[in-house]
Amino acid sequence: MLILTLCAVCISMLHPMTVCAAGGSVGGPNNQATVSATIYYDFKGNYVQNESWTYVAKDDYEIVGVLYEDHIAIWWVKSGKSGSLSDKHLSDYVGYKSVYDIDSSKYDSLESFQYGDGRTFANNIYFKVAGQYGSYSVKGMKLFADVQSAVNYAENGSLDGMINEDDVDSGTYDSEIGYLHDLKRQGMMYGEQDENGFYESFEDRYIWSDYYPEYDDSYLVEVRASCEVEVKKWFGLGSSIEYKSDVRLLDTGVPYKDLEYILSLEHEKQVFSDFINEYMPDTGVTVGSWWLDTLYFRIYRWDAETDSFKYGKWVRLQRQGSALSPTQDFVTDYGEINKDGNWKQDSDSDYGKGKKGQSVVGSGADQESAKNEVNKKQEEQDNGGKQIDLSNTNFAELWEWFTGVLLSFWNGLGVIPDFFARLFSFLPSPVIGFIGLGIVVAIILRVLGR
Repeated sequence: MLILTLCAVCISMLHPMTVCAAGGSVGGPNNQATVSATIYYDFKGNYVQNESWTYVAKDDYEIVGVLYEDHIAIWWVKSGKSGSLSDKHLSDYVGYKSVYDIDSSKYDSLESFQYGDGRTFANNIYFKVAGQYGSYSVKGMKLFADVQSAVNYAENGSLDGMINEDDVDSGTYDSEIGYLHDLKRQGMMYGEQDENGFYESFEDRYIWSDYYPEYDDSYLVEVRASCEVEVKKWFGLGSSIEYKSDVRLLDTGVPYKDLEYILSLEHEKQVFSDFINEYMPDTGVTVGSWWLDTLYFRIYRWDAETDSFKYGKWVRLQRQGSALSPTQDFVTDYGEINKDGNWKQDSDSDYGKGKKGQSVVGSGADQESAKNEVNKKQEEQDNGGKQIDLSNTNFAELWEWFTGVLLSFWNGLGVIPDFFARLFSFLPSPVIGFIGLGIVVAIILRVLGR
């Protein structure tokens, strides 16, 4: 019973389910099945309830699920018959429930308890309540899209209408499957603004180019991430302590042809709420913040011939800075995550040993308007920056252009002393420094027209 309890606790942090074709190997007689669900208590995602159940079938009964609009019904199947699950079909079961306030600075646990040892179990797992929204996940059992599909399976073994979660790691690497090219991060802010100017919703958007136009809807993308919590004592004046989480699954089943993945702040909190709750400070003299510092993306597909998943290598996107000192800069590279969870870079790709980039951020009244603005800014960045018409512009645009030019110019100056250091490497260091400084001053005076 203890082992099942630990399993239930570990999987209580779940992710959205995605429909895909799959083989029939999942489940079977005497299976152990786990069903998990998350419900957000309001549309801002301030409260989240995680619930998880693990069932162990007995006497050649098989546990299956039937998907409804707002819940999953747990059924038994045996000898051509089926019905609602009861304790006589089980050798063991355990449940776990937790409710978190993810909008507070402390990420308080409002409620947490465990079922089992003869207590009533749930055979209807809800992931939506009273119009609220949520997500669900299943492991170890067949899940059917409707009642008739489950009945057909019980009566004749048909797997039509069966859906299941992508367990991509159960598959194998396929060198013929490519990777995401031109991966970039963007930020989108939209909705109502509060008195401090903060938008109601904030989302990270990750985009990639259509490098493989021949890929059809069977090509999907898996996304994983790690979280960082940074803490400073003495009102932020003390030394910084950084805590790093393990790499966790965010989503599977993202269509490659969508050329984008949108990640909400609520989903980030949901996946890492236990880690955040453990390390975020709970005293007034200590400050802290968290962010997803690294994300991983890989393309995969279901291979019907081998009845298994095939996947390519990962593309990693690392945010630059830290949780308390974030920047819009990022670095992307290509490689794999080894069995110990460590990154192994492969420089044989478009990303080389690491490709630098900078996020753009857009805002608007809704998601679509924020997306339109961020697309426009991304196009300007990709084309070498915003072009300005000095004869027809306003002060705000002119100032944005001017500061951008100065920033680019200042960043460019840094390469000049290094260039002359290489060119005149035979000279003493003070002489090289004097020459480089003189040339920099000359360039500045030339720009100013002197």
